[in-house]
Amino acid sequence: MDELSKARSQGALPDVVFVDNWNQGGPLISQQSVMEMMGRSRFSPSHGWWFLMRDGKNQAMATAFLQWLGNDPHWKAPQFSTAGMTQVDRGLITSAVARAVSSLAGGSESSAALDPDAFRFATSSWGTDCGSINEMANPALRFIGGNGRTAFAALTTEAKSSGGRVACGGLMDSFLVLRKLNDRWKVLLLMPDVSLPQAVSFGENIDLLSLSTKKGMTPAAPILLEPQDGEQQTRFPKQDISWQQDNPRPAAYVVESRFGQPGGAAASYGPSMIYFVDPAQYVDVVKMPMPFGVGKQPHRWRVWAVGKDGQIALSEWRTVNFTN
Repeated sequence: MDELSKARSQGALPDVVFVDNWNQGGPLISQQSVMEMMGRSRFSPSHGWWFLMRDGKNQAMATAFLQWLGNDPHWKAPQFSTAGMTQVDRGLITSAVARAVSSLAGGSESSAALDPDAFRFATSSWGTDCGSINEMANPALRFIGGNGRTAFAALTTEAKSSGGRVACGGLMDSFLVLRKLNDRWKVLLLMPDVSLPQAVSFGENIDLLSLSTKKGMTPAAPILLEPQDGEQQTRFPKQDISWQQDNPRPAAYVVESRFGQPGGAAASYGPSMIYFVDPAQYVDVVKMPMPFGVGKQPHRWRVWAVGKDGQIALSEWRTVNFTN
C-alpha cells in the first residue's frame, strides 16, 4: 500500500495490480479504488487476485489485459466426441446452457433449464466480495461434447457485479453437464467462474469415457456409507469418504461437493466442484480420502455413477461439518 501511495503521488500509478495476500487486497477494496477481475487467470498458479486501478491512466488497455489473462486469443477448442448427438440436440443444449448461465444475473428462465436434481445456489452468494452479477453480455460457446443422453459444455460471457464490497468484471467461463430427460436437455451441473484449462480438463475426463451411442443399463445409485450425515470431521488429518456400489456398475464416479458458511443455512452454499474417480480401483465399496474441504465450513457432497452410455444415477446428499 505504501508503494501504491508513493506511485500515486509521483503520477506513476499502475493500471493493474496483483495481490496474493488479503492483507493487501482488503485495503484496496475498502478504499473503493479498484475493480476486481472476475474469472480465473489461465496461468498457473491462479491463486490471488487481479485488480484494475480505477485511477489508472490506461483503463481500456488494463481491461484488455485482464481479459487476455483469462482468454488466450490463439486458443482452439478441443475436438470432443459428439457421437449420437443430433444437430437438434446441439441447438437445445446450447439454448439450455445459455439460459442457465444467464440465471446468474437474475435471469427468469433458469428453472426451465435446470434438471430437477440440480443444486440451486443463490446468485447473491457470488464470490467473496463481489456481490451479485447484475450484467452479462456476449455469451459464446467454448466447446460441446457428449452423446445423445449426456452432454457437457463450456460458455464464456462478459460479466459485471454490484452490491458487494467491490465491483467485479471481466470474462467468466462456466462448465456445465446436462442430461436428456423426456426429450428435453436439462442442466444437472453449473460451475461458474472456472478457468478455461479447468473446463477443458473436466470435459476431457468425460470424453475419455468414449460414451456409447447404444443404450445400456442405468447404473445403480451409489449408497453413501461414511461419514454419516451431519458428522463432524477434521480436514487435517484428512478423513475418508466411502460408498457402496451395487450392480449395474458405472464407467466412472463423480464426487460433487459444495461449501456453505458457518451455520449451514441453505442459501449460504455456493456452486459445486467435482472430482472424477476411476471405478477400476475398487470393487463393491469405494473408500478414498475426502477430495474436498475449504476452511472450517460445512460441506455437502454426493456421488454420481456414470454409465458407459452416459446415464447417470445419483446418491443422496450428505453434510460434513469440518472442525479445523
